[in-house]
Amino acid sequence: MTLTGTTDSTSTSTGILVISGGLGVAKSFYMNGTFSNNGNFTVSSAGLVTAKSNIVFSGAGLGVLQSTADGSDNTYVHVSGGGGEGDTRGAYIQVHGNERAATGGKLELGAGDSATAGYITFLTLGAEVARFDRSTTATHTRFMVYDVDNATVERVTVGAADSGGSGFKVLRIPN
Repeated sequence: MTLTGTTDSTSTSTGILVISGGLGVAKSFYMNGTFSNNGNFTVSSAGLVTAKSNIVFSGAGLGVLQSTADGSDNTYVHVSGGGGEGDTRGAYIQVHGNERAATGGKLELGAGDSATAGYITFLTLGAEVARFDRSTTATHTRFMVYDVDNATVERVTVGAADSGGSGFKVLRIPN
């Protein structure tokens, strides 16, 4: 069966073909336009996927990955907390393929450039065990670690010159 026309669909009741029941497709399905599930999930003709809720995978071994071949993994995947790439849009994870020029195999975990936070935290069983921030205070490192004795996350500071022996400084946390 072939239907020919130029009527665009903008709802469930418009277009060249309107189906009021379910639709089953046993073989391939090709579309040259935008697919929309009532605006909750869309796929544009350019391949942009937009979801208004969670994307849930079911089954084992599923992943988010590029379509490159082994030995030609020259691109990356970027997951951001904001609407674009870069720390000005929020925290992000960027995973580089092994053949990406200058950054092959790199895993980048970035904090957002936020005036109120902008740090990376590590948790175990829901409790913070380490944090990286952007402290610029003298004698501070940008690393904090959970101190079991004090039951708190403590700033790691830098000791005086040669405090760790000739040419070395001691890293320390408060008693």
